[in-house]
Amino acid sequence: MPGVAGVVQGAAGDPARACVAAYPHREAVQARHRESTRRRVEEAAAMSWSERLAELAEFKRRYHAHGSDRAKKRNTERGKLLARERMAYLCDEGSFTELAGPAHEAGRNTAAVDEPEAPGDGVVTGVGLVVGQPVCVQADDGTVFGGARGTTGARKIERLKRLSIERGYPYVALLEGSAGRIQESIGATSAFVGAGFRTQMELRAAVPTVAAIMGKCFGGPAFYAALSDYVPMVAGTGFLAMSGPSVIRAGTGHQLTEDEIGGPAMQEAGTGMVDYVATDDADCLASIRTFLTYVGAAGRPTADPADRQVPELVETVAERFTKPYDMLQVLRGVLDDGDFFELKSGHARNLVTGLGAFDGIPVGIVASQPNRKAGVLDTKSSVKVKNFLDLCQRRRLPVVFFQDVPGFIVGLDAEREGQVRYAAELLCAVAGVTTPKITLILRKSFGLSYLALGGKAMGADFVYAWPGAEIGLMGPEAAARTILGPGATVDELAKATDDYRAQMSPYIAAGDAYLDDVIAPAGTRQVVCRALTLAGAR
Repeated sequence: MPGVAGVVQGAAGDPARACVAAYPHREAVQARHRESTRRRVEEAAAMSWSERLAELAEFKRRYHAHGSDRAKKRNTERGKLLARERMAYLCDEGSFTELAGPAHEAGRNTAAVDEPEAPGDGVVTGVGLVVGQPVCVQADDGTVFGGARGTTGARKIERLKRLSIERGYPYVALLEGSAGRIQESIGATSAFVGAGFRTQMELRAAVPTVAAIMGKCFGGPAFYAALSDYVPMVAGTGFLAMSGPSVIRAGTGHQLTEDEIGGPAMQEAGTGMVDYVATDDADCLASIRTFLTYVGAAGRPTADPADRQVPELVETVAERFTKPYDMLQVLRGVLDDGDFFELKSGHARNLVTGLGAFDGIPVGIVASQPNRKAGVLDTKSSVKVKNFLDLCQRRRLPVVFFQDVPGFIVGLDAEREGQVRYAAELLCAVAGVTTPKITLILRKSFGLSYLALGGKAMGADFVYAWPGAEIGLMGPEAAARTILGPGATVDELAKATDDYRAQMSPYIAAGDAYLDDVIAPAGTRQVVCRALTLAGAR
């Protein structure tokens, strides 16, 4: 009996016969589909309207059924919502419209209504309202092939992203899956899979983007997350990495867990790729709704008076410069309704980044955190702030800087980490922000860190300082030791320190027009609200 090669050779000159000869099972499958189609046509001709509507209801049930009962049970046992449940939680009640719901896995006869192996081809796509604004939403279905992407599902996503770009709707991806389905993309045709990355880049430039890590996200989904504005992760069930444990084991022989390579300890605290670690699916989806109020069309309406005074700030911020305090208390004191949406709270904690609002105007916040490494700038915090400023520039958010910074960290480790390069990139990012920039100096601002956190020379629209703030190339004690050298006496150092401190007064900078004003701490909110309006933020 001839092998496949012999059969194919015997069918030379007839490509159709050659294909069937090489894959003999296909002929039987295609014959069954043709027979099924013929029966459907005959039956449809004799159907009443009630029968046709009943057929439609059954059709929708099958294609909205998610994966197997076993997969759905496993999903529920892990405390996870199904894809359509996530959609319902995220979107305003009754507002979601699904697109391409009946789509199925590639290679299936579209006329057949048998139970699909991959309902929706493993992804639900559509448009809904989130806090009143239209949003394009994609939800991976982890109960279908573990969320692995099929070619039909990829087309659904591509169509939705194009709609988002054309209409200007924010795009939310609820991710739970690996890269492309190997069965459909292992051959040379996989050379075209990168088209999705190009679209993602266009999408990020055009509209606010969210990539929620709600399951195992290895390969392609991890790259989509890296190209998104906001990346929340669900603790315990969400994992994010370039490759999963099986691929790493096959390639390197190392045995690693999903949590080790892609859990919160790695991707939030370590790399800073994750912006927020949620306790469960509901918490994750609620955070997305909040994020979109800062970057979308819904806005942040408030009844909080713009001229509200904040007298408690003098109790929050310690008078002694070496005593730490929590900058988050300051931010919640001056922002609308005390609301601050912090991003990357577990990463580079010596600098705070996040979103807030002044008098209803959404803004980006960059602030020193004196109770972590005294608020010093280092490599990780420089990258964190630079990436955040890129987000503010893309989404056209004004930026408000709160400075209480002793400078950039110095030493051998800093040089090995390339601190000079990262500091330079941060300066470029600050100067490159073309939205309104408001800067406040609370207690101190020394050296290059003054520029890196919104100094006047970096294009700040308004710069203010609190009374007693110190501004200079370095702190007065360090300046005295540097100038006098190691042979100076204690008395000489003390006198020089006092002399240099007097030269760092904010009143001197204001007198030379390098500051716009020296303000009382209690009036900080009122001053920032007015400055944003004057800078054209409203």
